[in-house]
Amino acid sequence: MHVPLILLTLATIGPICAAFTSDNYTSLITFLLSDYDTRVLPQADLGLPVRVYFSFTLGMIQSFNDLTGQLDFLGNFITRWTDKRIRWNPDRWGGIEELVLPKMNVWHPEMIMPSSLNRHNIPGASGTKVRFNYNGTAQYYSHDLLSVSCSLDVSRYPNDIQRCDIFVYPEMYNRKELIITHMSDSRKKLVENNEWEVQSSSQIHEADEFQIIFNLSRRTGYIMITLKAPIQLLGLLNPWVFFLPPDSGERVSLSITAFLSFTVYMGVLTDHIPRASKPIPNVLYEVFINLIYSTAILLCTILSLRLHMHSNEKPVPTWLQRLYRILTCKCFSRKRSSKTEPQPREKEGELYASVSNIRLRRLSSQFVLQQIRQLQRHVDLDGVVEKLSKAEERIPEVTWCKIGYLFDFFCLIMFYILYFTVLIVYEFGSY
Repeated sequence: MHVPLILLTLATIGPICAAFTSDNYTSLITFLLSDYDTRVLPQADLGLPVRVYFSFTLGMIQSFNDLTGQLDFLGNFITRWTDKRIRWNPDRWGGIEELVLPKMNVWHPEMIMPSSLNRHNIPGASGTKVRFNYNGTAQYYSHDLLSVSCSLDVSRYPNDIQRCDIFVYPEMYNRKELIITHMSDSRKKLVENNEWEVQSSSQIHEADEFQIIFNLSRRTGYIMITLKAPIQLLGLLNPWVFFLPPDSGERVSLSITAFLSFTVYMGVLTDHIPRASKPIPNVLYEVFINLIYSTAILLCTILSLRLHMHSNEKPVPTWLQRLYRILTCKCFSRKRSSKTEPQPREKEGELYASVSNIRLRRLSSQFVLQQIRQLQRHVDLDGVVEKLSKAEERIPEVTWCKIGYLFDFFCLIMFYILYFTVLIVYEFGSY
């Protein structure tokens, strides 16, 4: 009575125990691949297209060369499809429900990536095994390091955002034979890059293509501290040359130093920006304008020194005196003095005119003494000199030194207006 029970137990446990042996795997693989042809599409009805599910997850941006446009990234690809020829009954083969086969021994969708820099560097290249379920569902996973070429737009450097479009196509299959469908992947493990930040990573699929879109923004902290901030500080300090005393001898040296600094930064920028970039980055225009701005300051500094060092023996031209009085709002002082001052006698008038002419023309002191001795016999010189002193208080004397200081003041205001205009236009335009 116990013998039939023992035989029944062995018949039940036998297939289960056999599932853990390699013989069943070997026999199953031999059975499935005996008449298998990798050149034939896996669907039962060749008139229907094979539906391939494709998924991509960005793992890491390894590097992005903004001079050449080469993007190196690590991506996780999952590909899934159904192969009608790889099916079996688990009960017949010891309860085996999944099987791993070499990718080269079964049909699998081969992909191409036109923007790849290496023809062997394609999605799925690192995957070597395909996992099959007993119902024919196939899936393989690949972890690929890919290098692609992206178009660059550095017009807003260093606040630029680069978009890279990567297209993936099935090799030698049209939409009547193969259809690509996107499937979501819950694994989202992204390793941050120190230079670039991934704003978004999305996928778009059509019947015969799969598109991967990256939006990368540059981390600007390092560039702002080492490049942008020194350029702006140089532009801010450059007009301060007009505050230096004219006789210090430091005006021209400071202007030349600022000019050479802008030249150096122009060379540094050309090493970080592609030469064939179109359009040209705004930061290059900004530095170029600062270079012209520094050149104009250098020329105005030389002209200002010429005004300060001009000899007072040569009188200031009348038109320049009028311009000085207009700009300093003292153009009506002469008219007020002529109304309030009493008319001198005839001889005093002659002396008054003579001495005034002497004072305005800034002649030598010896000539002044000669004129005073000749006229001292006829009039009271002390009264005339007192009247002239009062007149001088009302009518300011225009000298070359005053013209120079007025020129410095207007250069300072003009160049700061120009600097802040350029700063506002290009800084707000770069965002």
